[in-house]
Amino acid sequence: ELHTIQLQLLHAQHERLTADGVLVYSVCSNEPEETHAVVQRFLLDHQHMRLDPIERELPGVLDTSSLTPGTLDLTPEQYSTEGVFVARFRRQGRPPTAS
Repeated sequence: ELHTIQLQLLHAQHERLTADGVLVYSVCSNEPEETHAVVQRFLLDHQHMRLDPIERELPGVLDTSSLTPGTLDLTPEQYSTEGVFVARFRRQGRPPTAS
């Protein structure tokens, strides 16, 4: 159920982005339906959004095995923390104008 709410929040917030704006999605979960599945669905629904490299924001801080293009996925075993997932999106082009 949470993935539906999480996707609704992303849809609502992305409308506020300017051209080249950044949207960060973060959850304290490693469940695929709340992490990568939400990201993939959001990207399907919004062709003008792209995953944006996250590693430049964390140079040398984390083991690169935690990173995939545009996402960070930390498991409890890695750093003795809760599970954490972060995706960084960037809007490509101008937002549509309101009619």
